Amino acid sequence: LNVIGVKNYEEAVSVAQEMADQGVKAIELCAGFGNEGTAMVAKAVKGKACVGAVKFDHHPGFDFKSGDELFN
Repeated sequence: LNVIGVKNYEEAVSVAQEMADQGVKAIELCAGFGNEGTAMVAKAVKGKACVGAVKFDHHPGFDFKSGDELFN
């Protein structure tokens, strides 16, 4: 189990692609990822890794804003 922090969706896509290329088969995203961020990562690793996500589109820890507003 590896935990990797990223600063935005662009970095998340890059890291996810790297992980999938190294053979990682499952990536779980934190609840801070909005719908768009989750879709971006899933599309980036399609066919190489499965992507799961705990979901709060409007996250209580982000003052009820979506990660899509904050990190995209």
